[in-house]
Amino acid sequence: MYMEMDGDEIAITYIKDVTFNTNLPDVEILKMTKPPFVMEKWIVGIEEHQSVECVVTYESDVRAPKSTRHIQAICWSKLKAQDEVEAVQLLIQTSLPSSEGNSRSRSDSG
Repeated sequence: MYMEMDGDEIAITYIKDVTFNTNLPDVEILKMTKPPFVMEKWIVGIEEHQSVECVVTYESDVRAPKSTRHIQAICWSKLKAQDEVEAVQLLIQTSLPSSEGNSRSRSDSG
């Protein structure tokens, strides 16, 4: 499993971390803070109804959503499964240069 970003390169800077969890007792949770976000540790054998959970946590500049959770069911097949694509739209907080505006007004009045 992997997480891939299309579009602007700046979009990747809004990701704080990505966590992959198989919810199996003998498999550790994989948390990454830098791209590429690829689940590198593979599991031999598949449990019945096995899935992998991917949680993407976003930086504080992202107003909504704060995180997204994606669950992928795992099943064995001789054929390559088609990639699933989930679009996530982020609402970004833009900061206003209010401190610059205040300093200018003080210098103009003095």
